[in-house]
Amino acid sequence: MLKIFAKTLITSLVYLCLAHSVYAVMLPDTTSINGVLALGETKTYEFNANPGDTISVQAVDTGFGDNDGIYPHLRLYNPDGSEIASTANASVASLVDIKLTKDGSNFPYKIQLVHNEIYGGHAIGTGSYTIHFAKAPGANEGGRLTSQSPKNGVLTLGDIDTYTFSANKGDTISLQAVDTGTGENGGISPYIHLYNPDGSRVSRTSDSSVASLLDVEMKHTGTYTVQLSHLFGYYGSADEFGPYTIHFAKAPGANEGGRLTSQSPKNGVLTLGDIDTYTFSANKGDTISLQAVDTGTGENGGISPYIHLYNPDGSRVSRTSDSSVASLFDIEMKHTGTYTVQLSHLFGYYGNADEFGPYRIEYNCFGICASQVPNPPTLIDPSTQINDHTPEYQWYSVSNATWYYLSVRNSQGPLHQKWYSAIEAGCGNGSGVCSITPSQSISGNASWRVFGRNSTGNGGWSDGMSFSAITAGPPDQATLISPKGTDNQRPTFVWNDVENANWYLLWIRDETGAQLRKWYRNHEANCDSTTCQVAPSVTFSGRVTWNVLTRNRAGNGPWSSTLKFDVADAGSVPGKATLISPKGPSSGSNPNYVWNEVSDATWYLLLVNDSTGRILRKWYKGSDHCVNGRCSVRPNVLVSGSGRWWIQTRNRNGNGSFSALSFTP
Repeated sequence: MLKIFAKTLITSLVYLCLAHSVYAVMLPDTTSINGVLALGETKTYEFNANPGDTISVQAVDTGFGDNDGIYPHLRLYNPDGSEIASTANASVASLVDIKLTKDGSNFPYKIQLVHNEIYGGHAIGTGSYTIHFAKAPGANEGGRLTSQSPKNGVLTLGDIDTYTFSANKGDTISLQAVDTGTGENGGISPYIHLYNPDGSRVSRTSDSSVASLLDVEMKHTGTYTVQLSHLFGYYGSADEFGPYTIHFAKAPGANEGGRLTSQSPKNGVLTLGDIDTYTFSANKGDTISLQAVDTGTGENGGISPYIHLYNPDGSRVSRTSDSSVASLFDIEMKHTGTYTVQLSHLFGYYGNADEFGPYRIEYNCFGICASQVPNPPTLIDPSTQINDHTPEYQWYSVSNATWYYLSVRNSQGPLHQKWYSAIEAGCGNGSGVCSITPSQSISGNASWRVFGRNSTGNGGWSDGMSFSAITAGPPDQATLISPKGTDNQRPTFVWNDVENANWYLLWIRDETGAQLRKWYRNHEANCDSTTCQVAPSVTFSGRVTWNVLTRNRAGNGPWSSTLKFDVADAGSVPGKATLISPKGPSSGSNPNYVWNEVSDATWYLLLVNDSTGRILRKWYKGSDHCVNGRCSVRPNVLVSGSGRWWIQTRNRNGNGSFSALSFTP
């Protein structure tokens, strides 16, 4: 009995020590952390997780010189101290897609990083590193994915980027991640992991240039997590870092190309990895035909068109592909509602197609065909609480509607009921947003809806939308979220959705003079009551500064605080720094180290040697130590005898070259 008690006590003590290391750093759901590993040192990180969560962690050697710095070795432990997995590699140690089975909400999981001395070869066993970590559910570094807005990003060496999207059970989604690097070896071999709302894996895929998850049915309602990384070692000599684009489409809901009208072909262009979406309406019993035609003129043609057709509930009706003309003929519709058409290129099946280019899509409907009368419009604004007693009513246009009937009511009865022509509503071309501002003053709670009309007859009512008109002042200040730190040349700008703001002014400027100053309505900024996000088609470089101004009918709110970020030159590392001082004799034993700022460098590594050997190795953030083109650091480390110092530059794409100077105290 005494032996059993002693064993239990020892096990409990080990459990507590492992679960709550004094020197451990707690990790959030997604992060990248830089550090320096001393000779023989063990770095410890901890994170909380639930049973069923899935995590990925990668440790990257960012050392310098011919012998590198460390040979990273990762160990992952359960909350009770038992080992889950272990891996080591010469440059990037990877533990990807690890499903967790224990409750780590109170006693956390632990990650240890050491230098692997057995396999380390010529590595010196000490140096800088970066830890990349992501957990599903929870991680959302890149923001929300939407069908209308592809996301651009940059993967650094060993990086793990994360995104989320919302879906209902029965929805069908497609994802494609595209390497957009331009170097001789390309940039990344994209590796996608898709996770359910509970953290379990849905699917994964990789490829040397375009990783595709097409036609994936969602089994649950909630927020899904997408994880993107580089797949090391499977696709030749890729650079293992660089820019990418991620494309996303969901049925129902996607409608990037607009509504298809019978016997009215539409032209479009697929970029590499692109997913274009369209919709059409049909009644149960209607028969439809679809054709997508490659119209490229190059020697290899353009695309091999790949059509997916989805029911109003998101389930698949049919799919087809061909090297030049993909056709779906004589398809009977089983439901009444809005159908989704998804068009992409089918990779790898039809020879040497260019995999991108122009196309034409044709749709024909035979039968009653709901497209003969206008579909119910989709309302935009006003909704919830507004600071406006004569609001502007906005809805998405219906392609074949020539008139719209607007009805506004409160609990006492009708307040405003009137016909407006599509031209009066500013959507006479059948696309874009319709808007009307009646002179009728409204106070308190009200609701509104719209239906369309054409020569065939009246369409159906839209869903109703409620709002409350109050008297209040201008909106509050917006809080900026991203980009910050370092990002790509065309990032997505994200800020919080301010409750009573109807407009946002986005103001962006960079060092070259390129700038954007543009007003966005709520729906144009993709506001969802939590965040707003805009991806302008403007390319920025260097240091970029941005702000957001809010506005409603009562006037402008205050400007947001300023957020800054540095643009990583896709695929290139920064150049050498020019060292200024100390140099030569009589430099003092505690000198101030000064060098010229390098425009695309965000970090600087300062190395100092004296007659006793290495006395300093430390990374410094450029924004903290560089002013007016010059950087300086006084580390308060005394130099004995002759000294020599180096500066190495760094940005998201990797480490630059060293510069060196000698001096004498």
